[in-house]
Amino acid sequence: VKLVASDAKAQFCLGQACLKMGRTEEASRALEQASVIQPNATDVPSMLAVAGLHKKAGRDQDAISCYKRVLDLRPGDYECTLSLAQLYAARGAAGASQAVHYFRSSLQCRPSVKESRDIYLQMATVQCAISAWKDAAQTLEGAIKELPDDAEIWRKLLTIYEQQKDSKSQHRCYRHLVQLGAVTSAVHISYSDLLLSEGQIREARDQLNQVLRVEPSNTAALIKLA
Repeated sequence: VKLVASDAKAQFCLGQACLKMGRTEEASRALEQASVIQPNATDVPSMLAVAGLHKKAGRDQDAISCYKRVLDLRPGDYECTLSLAQLYAARGAAGASQAVHYFRSSLQCRPSVKESRDIYLQMATVQCAISAWKDAAQTLEGAIKELPDDAEIWRKLLTIYEQQKDSKSQHRCYRHLVQLGAVTSAVHISYSDLLLSEGQIREARDQLNQVLRVEPSNTAALIKLA
């Protein structure tokens, strides 16, 4: 290969051979070199395979580089965009802004309803992790427009509005959860705290009693009623 270092076809063949042998670093270098020499010479599925192997092996930066290279060759690729979002999300606060960027881009790829739901929840989780509560609320409000009967999204949204101390929105979330028959003991208890803070003592006690009817020994509810 040294004799034909500028031969895109040779580099591509080397990359394919290394990929089959599981030599991901060499495969990546060869395939990337082929794409530099001749942009349309690289087989995108091969580059995706290399990126996936890097990701699986925990070589996140190498995986990111590969996925970005594929996006250069095939802009708007859903698998690449989502993988980049998840890789940046795994970096925590340091990768949050990039994660949100790629999650939003992945939603523009018109994924299925189930995939969209997962993306919204993952993006909101990243935003919550950096205390971007307003952004997280906007993300899940977008999800609710598409999935108005999804109890998990409503519960997550309720938690976010609790952080924002937005009582009006908390009441709205609770009402929807009641309509869906999806009010958990934890939701009853947190809602009782809101009602109590508003001076609605009887209504707050009713929430706690609803918990005890289902879970007579629920410690949190018993303590708050005492």
